[in-house]
Amino acid sequence: MGGVPIITALIGLFAISEMLIQSRRDFTANTAIEVKSAASVMSVLRAHAANKWLVLKSSLVGTLIGILPGTGPAIASWIAYGDALRGRKKGDQFGKGEVKGLIACETSNNAVIGGAMVPLLTLGIPGDPVTAILVGALMIQGVEPGPFFMRDHGGLFLAIIVMLLMSNIAMVMAGLSIRRLAARILTVPRQIIVPVVVAVAATATYAISYSPFEILLVGLFGAIGYLMIRYGFPVAATVIGIVLGPILETNFRNALVANNMDITVFVTRPTSAALLLATGLLLFFWTRQEKRQNKLADSLNDAD
Repeated sequence: MGGVPIITALIGLFAISEMLIQSRRDFTANTAIEVKSAASVMSVLRAHAANKWLVLKSSLVGTLIGILPGTGPAIASWIAYGDALRGRKKGDQFGKGEVKGLIACETSNNAVIGGAMVPLLTLGIPGDPVTAILVGALMIQGVEPGPFFMRDHGGLFLAIIVMLLMSNIAMVMAGLSIRRLAARILTVPRQIIVPVVVAVAATATYAISYSPFEILLVGLFGAIGYLMIRYGFPVAATVIGIVLGPILETNFRNALVANNMDITVFVTRPTSAALLLATGLLLFFWTRQEKRQNKLADSLNDAD
């Protein structure tokens, strides 16, 4: 990834690839969604107050899941929803718009961002695509997250924490104030959304460096992202690799230089050996679990 701007790759992999996916769908189909009247602010607040323990539990689940790199909000939402489902009471209508399910999913989903900041600011490891983009933004400004981030950039660390708190408050206020208007975005036809998003993405890319070549790079990464999505490869993992690649390369080279180019230092030192062993075990168990799930899915398909 040497020489390829991070922002250019991110715009292509996320924005352009999604627009390519959307462009394959039938534009002539009726995709209009009926927008019902929005709930009042007081009813939303009463629903959260009535389920305060569910909000607290789902927030804790989302935070813990966010701390684990590579998990993301989808996993947190499913775990929180499953927990809410296990605690259902008579009269709850899960699967039919039950407010408890919505509260559990969205609370844990939002809590993931705060949890993902823990490995980002302490170890320099982005836990999800959002923090991966944040790492890219920090690196563009010459700031490298990691163990010494709080020591070298204490003011910036406090600013990030404060902005994280303020952004949650602002998000609640904005969501409540524009909820009716935001719902109507779903009624905008895709043949309008797709070209507008592509034009905005191309303009933003050109505005960064005033280089027409980077617009071509955005298109290239968009095509790569489209193929990855279509054939089941995770785009988020690619983004994390793009962000962590230069950091890994720099520290790998520094470690070799500091140890007279002896590559065995990574297996003879206790800390690095333990980390490599833990990584290998995680890959082994995850691979075995995935194989079991695939076999179970195949057996269910054969039974049908």
